[in-house]
Amino acid sequence: LVWDAAARWTVVWGTLLVVQGLLPGASVYLTKWVLDGASEAIGKGLAWGNVQLIVIPGGLMALVLLLQQVVKALSGWVQTSQAQYVEDHIQNRIHEQAARLDLAFYESSDYYDTLNQASSQASNKSLEVLQQLGGLLQNGITLVTIAGILVPYGLWIPLVLIFSTLPALYVVVKHNRKYHDWWEDSTVRRRQAEYYHLLLTYDFAAQEMRAFEMGDYFSEAYSDLRDRLRGERIELEKNKGLATVGAGLTALAAMGIVMAIMAWRAMRGLATIGDLGLFYRSFREGQGLMRSLLQNAGKLYTSTMVLEHLFDF
Repeated sequence: LVWDAAARWTVVWGTLLVVQGLLPGASVYLTKWVLDGASEAIGKGLAWGNVQLIVIPGGLMALVLLLQQVVKALSGWVQTSQAQYVEDHIQNRIHEQAARLDLAFYESSDYYDTLNQASSQASNKSLEVLQQLGGLLQNGITLVTIAGILVPYGLWIPLVLIFSTLPALYVVVKHNRKYHDWWEDSTVRRRQAEYYHLLLTYDFAAQEMRAFEMGDYFSEAYSDLRDRLRGERIELEKNKGLATVGAGLTALAAMGIVMAIMAWRAMRGLATIGDLGLFYRSFREGQGLMRSLLQNAGKLYTSTMVLEHLFDF
């Protein structure tokens, strides 16, 4: 669907994602250069030989940070343009299919349930799927770069980084699945609430609503449905939040242990201040990347389930 709708935009989007994936690794690597240069230059005067120890890596760091902002802005523009083409393409496919269907389908409530599930989410999910796929690609490239930076400090460090984020994977997959099941099961209730809203606000029912004094009845029915839907949605988010906190504490504990080991090595003279700065940034960026990677994978899984309704239609 994406390629059929916006092939050229997809090529540009993929290229920008690769660049975005490489730039954070360059920034992390330059951290060691900047800190080691500053450590060596401090207290030695303003001779060019000392100043360049800070100016050169600092200038490169500034250039990388500037490129990150420019590429991010370009990527947002390209992604939005791509999503618009995909959204219109999907809606056109829905309209074409609706025109081909036998008239008997229009007498079936299952048809309208499937139509609601396909059309109400397909447009939004088109953009989300692009974001999730892009996040997987970009974060995957950056993570490989970060792992390559950490390997010289010990192969076990990237492994700790990966395993410390596994609880987050469990949380994402489990709760995204729960949300999708709730969204699917609540289709009829959401359609009923939308129907009550139309009766209360649109002109085609206004005369009958006033003539038979049905406004309070439908308003109460709408409120009851929304109370139930709202309560279910809030409960799902509360449970997800509690599980996310637990997963985050596990990741922080792993980071604290590894940082303590690296500090001990530095105290023994086995690491420089630049090594500590590089390691801290690498490990912190790596954990954030792993969480983002797992979240994108979980959301992509959910979006794929939602798009199944599009293909069912």
